[in-house]
Amino acid sequence: MYCKHCGAEINDGISFCTSCGNSVHDYNSDQSAQQYDQTQRVRPAQPAQPQPVQQVQPVFVQQLPPNYVALQVSDKSKSTAALLAFFLGGFGAHRFYVGKSGSAVVMLIMAIVGILLSCVYIGLPLCFAVGIWSFVDFIIILTGGFTDSLGRPLKI
Repeated sequence: MYCKHCGAEINDGISFCTSCGNSVHDYNSDQSAQQYDQTQRVRPAQPAQPQPVQQVQPVFVQQLPPNYVALQVSDKSKSTAALLAFFLGGFGAHRFYVGKSGSAVVMLIMAIVGILLSCVYIGLPLCFAVGIWSFVDFIIILTGGFTDSLGRPLKI
């Protein structure tokens, strides 16, 4: 039997057309269904062609460096960095250890120049500044805010 609305073939015992969803109760008798099949049969509608899905690019995309790894912990130890900051922090040893070599070199140069010029009292402010810098780094390491050169937190 065929649907009188869309012309799709309908199996016996089904009350709704699977193609268009209309009720098929209008022609329950086999005779009227045969009459309908022979006289008013409509060509079944072609199924709609699926439209290709368009790829939508997000408008705001944060560009991350290629070596960025989310939610990973550094392979450098927090306790080692803390000990280096406490005992050799004035020379930037803790910063060399975690890979921040640029700021470590600045700390080392400031410490060496400060020590060499401390005999004429000009280098004392440099030594004092490096001391405060390394003490602040030590506190940041202990509280867990210190990161390695890739921005990953230090492991415990």
